[in-house]
Amino acid sequence: MIKEIYLLLADGDGTTHSIDEPFGVAVTTKEEAERYAKEGKVGYSHSYQKITVFDNKDNAIKWRFCKEKK
Repeated sequence: MIKEIYLLLADGDGTTHSIDEPFGVAVTTKEEAERYAKEGKVGYSHSYQKITVFDNKDNAIKWRFCKEKK
């Protein structure tokens, strides 16, 4: 079973060279991730990244890289 989560990212530095980075939490719905990106309340900028979760690394690597060869 493939599960998707949304990793929350924030720029905690606020400098011209800083980027949004994960801070250790995720949500299970795109709606909540979008709400976080809009409302923030952590750091200077806010975004999210969709992550696909697998039971093992072999399936994860096969899913990610075998699609590109087609």
